[in-house]
Amino acid sequence: MNNPENDRLVTSNLAEVCYLLENHHRLTGAELVMGNMGAEEMLFTLEGENILVSRRLFMGDTRVRLSKIPATLDTISDFLWKQVEEAEL
Repeated sequence: MNNPENDRLVTSNLAEVCYLLENHHRLTGAELVMGNMGAEEMLFTLEGENILVSRRLFMGDTRVRLSKIPATLDTISDFLWKQVEEAEL
């Protein structure tokens, strides 16, 4: 039986978000929260089958894919615009 908690994670690591999106997971949430030292940070929720396996693979892969960051930022921007549009309805 599949546990939905195993198919969702939250991270503030942009490189990890990039890696997970590249590996067919989807962005399902983004929110600002108060972090350490009183600074806000963006938390991203991602979902997808076996996402925790993908996270472990990311942790073991030290290459940073800087060339993929612009596409990741576009995905985040599109997601945030959809949230704003839905809130205005």
